[in-house]
Formats: sequence, C-alpha cells, structure tokens
Amino acid sequence: MGSYNKDDLKMLVQIGFAACMHGDVGEARKIFEGLLAYDPEFKPASIGKALSFIVVSDFIKGDEILDGLAQEDDVKSIKVLSLVLQKRGDEARELFATVQDKNSAEAKMAALVLDHAD
Repeated sequence: MGSYNKDDLKMLVQIGFAACMHGDVGEARKIFEGLLAYDPEFKPASIGKALSFIVVSDFIKGDEILDGLAQEDDVKSIKVLSLVLQKRGDEARELFATVQDKNSAEAKMAALVLDHAD
C-alpha cells in the first residue's frame, strides 16, 4: 500500500465515510479494510468499517467492532447512531450522557439523531 502520512490517511477515511453515506458501502468497506491492513490499530478506519455495517442494518457486526474499541467519545457517538437505528432510544440517551465532548463532530451527529429517537 505504500507509505502514507497522517493527512493521506485522514483523507482516505473521509472518502470511505463519503462512499458509505452515498450508499456505496462495498467500496467504503474496501477502503476501511485497506487502511486496517496498512495499520490494524487505526481507530478511524475501524469506526468507518463499523459504520459500513450499521448503515445496512447489520448492527451485530457493526456493534461488535465498536465494542472492541476503546470506549472514547467518537466510538460512543457512533454507537449512539447504531442504537437509535435499532430503535433503542433509551439506551442511546444513556450512552450519549457519558460523552464528554459534546462539541465534536461525532457528538453533534449523535445529538441530531437522538432528536429523532423513539
């Protein structure tokens, strides 16, 4: 895969997220898996891979990936999205309450989806 700097990796993650949100989940997953092959500890790629399962309602696989990561605000915020999509609003609210930085992009997204939770 060659040598990449931090900005290259961030750009690839953003491309993966964009592909995922555009509905090209297979391509997104290839990007995230490639990043994880390059650096198995690259948390943004793991989060992206989890999201690629969550957006197609494969919550078990997505949550399994998230549960295997350090439970920091970014991971918790994506898990909130998963819980809301699973119609588990009360659990999502409880988890969101533990997010410390409510101003991060992930937390803002989580807050928006919580507004539409059951």
